[in-house]
Amino acid sequence: MLTVVKPIIQYMNNNFLNYYQLLDVATDATTSEIILAYKIKAKTYHPDKNDGHHTAKTLFQFINQAKEVLTNPVKRLAYDYSTGVKQKPKPQPKIKQKVVYVREETNDLGELLTIGAIGLVSGFMISKMIGKRKTKRISKR
Repeated sequence: MLTVVKPIIQYMNNNFLNYYQLLDVATDATTSEIILAYKIKAKTYHPDKNDGHHTAKTLFQFINQAKEVLTNPVKRLAYDYSTGVKQKPKPQPKIKQKVVYVREETNDLGELLTIGAIGLVSGFMISKMIGKRKTKRISKR
């Protein structure tokens, strides 16, 4: 048993052995598949089964870390992005929209005269109302 454990630890220290390879599961494995693989590996490399050997203990810790990360969806996604198992989606560029105000120009003489007449009448009415107020105030004295 220990002859198998030492090469795995050396491989993990010298190269990069990811958690999926450590548990012998595919990168798209479900949580139940990961837990099942963890139980099998944990039984095999448990320190009590290997007389407390340091290498088995270290490998067992790696297996526990692998299960901890791969069964948590948030940690698993962060792990997948950091190891390159999944590519992080590129953010969509923000599009700045220019707002352009366009005034519709009109050369219709009738429309211009109507607007002018409305302004003239409303101005006349307002001046009459103000004039009546002044005369009422003066007469009340």
